[in-house]
Amino acid sequence: MAVSQRGPCACACPRGGQVRGRSRPQRHGLQRRAKGRQAAPLSGQGGQQESRMCCPDNAGEQQPTAALGWGRRKVVTNFAAASIALGIASEASVSWALAKGDEGILQYRKKELEDVVSRLSSDPKNNVLTGEKYLLESETKRIEKNAAFLGAKRSDVKSGGGFIQHAVLEVRDIDKAVTFWTKGIGMSVNRERKTPEGKRVVFVSFGPETLNVGDGGMFSLELTENPSLPAEVESRSFFFQICQTNAVRVSKLYNAGGEIVSGYGWFDILAPEGHKVRVYVENRRDPFELIGVRVKASTLDQAVAFYERTCGMTADRSYGNVKVGTFEPPREEGSVLMTYGTPSDNTGILLIPQKEVDSRPEVKVAVLTDDVYKREKNVTSTTSSVAGAGETAFIGSVPGPFLGNSGTKIAVVKPSAGTLVVPPVIFVDYEDFESEQPAPKIQPITKEIQALSG
Repeated sequence: MAVSQRGPCACACPRGGQVRGRSRPQRHGLQRRAKGRQAAPLSGQGGQQESRMCCPDNAGEQQPTAALGWGRRKVVTNFAAASIALGIASEASVSWALAKGDEGILQYRKKELEDVVSRLSSDPKNNVLTGEKYLLESETKRIEKNAAFLGAKRSDVKSGGGFIQHAVLEVRDIDKAVTFWTKGIGMSVNRERKTPEGKRVVFVSFGPETLNVGDGGMFSLELTENPSLPAEVESRSFFFQICQTNAVRVSKLYNAGGEIVSGYGWFDILAPEGHKVRVYVENRRDPFELIGVRVKASTLDQAVAFYERTCGMTADRSYGNVKVGTFEPPREEGSVLMTYGTPSDNTGILLIPQKEVDSRPEVKVAVLTDDVYKREKNVTSTTSSVAGAGETAFIGSVPGPFLGNSGTKIAVVKPSAGTLVVPPVIFVDYEDFESEQPAPKIQPITKEIQALSG
């Protein structure tokens, strides 16, 4: 790895100049050595800006909160997080542990908060309890807000609306993929199954996928095992964009098989098999912000029409014209964001016009709906000559059994126009989807932070 000649770290690391054998300039001058080429310097997004996302190896500093509260908490104080992670807050204090998940996460957190407030009244100068109280107050407010969103979203889906719920991504080595997305990015395995052919399918997300729990409604990746794929592909046609609520730990990304292409202000990362991931620091309901898809500029309007007319999404054509700060990935001019509902609360599909696109997106997008057969009828009733028209590639039940059903009803819809290359949409029956979901797991907040610290 080439060594950056930049000056000392802008964030004033509390430790000395060496971390795991790398000096500060080396750690922040992250460069990617392409096969058969010399290492090229990073396209820096500014000098002093790296302080927001760097110094991942520092002990006692803020760490990414992906596990804590499913990754959507505002940044907490260093002292409180470190104290609880070190076990200073006793697990024994939570004496009313939830029995078999028979209460919701919101009620559980409220009980924890009541317990902490009670103990704090007799020990008001206890800094650890004060920090824990702050965490629980923030978490309670977040869950209340998320539960309100989910209530409206359930009603919308059941009345014919949609919700972009997951993306299907084939991978050659599923163990490496799961390691990257969980240990490197901070997602968790939510459910797992096997296809009739015996191939593994693993769903990873930043929290519960179900819309029926207060901290649910999280977008997931369906990682599907396909050993026949090439060992590595450089995917240029699409990428995933993720918001983290705190600094990204570079060491964890490397150890999980990730490769950092650039890392000033925001991270450009390659997953083990070459899939592109963009990560930056921001607080969001669901950290999984969007799937960026590059489309041929001459077919952009057709792509928008397909997702808008055929799939029922809403187009935001102003998205690409908004100038953003240096801590957020730049928006490419002319890009159009497709979503079901408010972009800040829903994962979207970003259509990015390019003069030429040399490969087909190796990803599919799954959307929850109330009735896949009704959806399919709407698709087939549209004349194929209409811009954005779609056609049904498959409709029926995916072979089971899964957790709670004998097969989930789906309809796979793709554009009718052969020249339009965009990810197809898999409409998934909402009730069948919910029957697949595992029982919610709730544990004390101190446990979640301890898990994060590991």
